[in-house]
Amino acid sequence: MSGLGNQTVTLNYAKWLPIYEKETPYQILSEFPGNYKKTNLEFSHAPIEETIHDIRGSEDEFKIDSVGFQVCHQKTIIQTWTDKSVIETLYYAEMEQLLRRELEEVDEVVFYDWRPRKNVPFKEEGVSKVDLDNLSQYLLPVGNAHIDLSPLGVIKRVRYHLGERAETLLKGRVRALKIRSLLAFGGPLATIQFKTGLSRYATGQK
Repeated sequence: MSGLGNQTVTLNYAKWLPIYEKETPYQILSEFPGNYKKTNLEFSHAPIEETIHDIRGSEDEFKIDSVGFQVCHQKTIIQTWTDKSVIETLYYAEMEQLLRRELEEVDEVVFYDWRPRKNVPFKEEGVSKVDLDNLSQYLLPVGNAHIDLSPLGVIKRVRYHLGERAETLLKGRVRALKIRSLLAFGGPLATIQFKTGLSRYATGQK
């Protein structure tokens, strides 16, 4: 693909550390009492450059069941991204309409999280600490290559949010989807085809 906006970049990846043999990698965003490390992650630049392809003009070539992401268009009446009641009633309804229109085999839609993103340092907005219980508080975009949910992570999410129904639902097809609205995200977005992502996840490639 040779889009005019292609960018050659060096991405940041998490480094493999011996401590992960006995300790799960973690990162804590919120404030908590006590003197604890907020992360055991270390990042480094990849040894080679990679190309971020500009897919503008060829969006229809990418479908979620073949590459793991899809570009969709949906009108919204939402004017503010900080009103919890508006998001969880009106915006949820709009997004369910989108999913049922764009995807096949949608029997039920369950929303479990939402969060605005903004590429503005917290200090500039007067944010002194991150409160993850306040869904209207924005988070910064993640600045490194990452997988939002592993296959095991999806199963854990289903069991956590759907309780007694989880085992029955897991006998069928369950998909965990992240909807990125550029209105709420506030910046460009790069993603990866799922076959490449799963290959790197399974082999531990950095």
